[in-house]
Amino acid sequence: MKFKDLELLGFKKECVSFEESGGDEYFYYTYDFFDELDDFCLISSDNSVKKIFVEIFNTRNPIMYYKISEVKMFIDIIKKGIK
Repeated sequence: MKFKDLELLGFKKECVSFEESGGDEYFYYTYDFFDELDDFCLISSDNSVKKIFVEIFNTRNPIMYYKISEVKMFIDIIKKGIK
């Protein structure tokens, strides 16, 4: 999986500055199913990791995907069920 793949699926790039992080600048991607006020979203690893992954944000046990095909399938399934 590449960050460009996430952009093509509609993920939004989030940049964290040196001041915000208290260390190095970095970025990651998010995908909101509803609006930014809802906690149900996907979040990617940041650009410091070698193997990019996407996980469901804020779950007790991590739910992570490493293949873009699985991320796309997850998004499609959730969108289909949204009323």
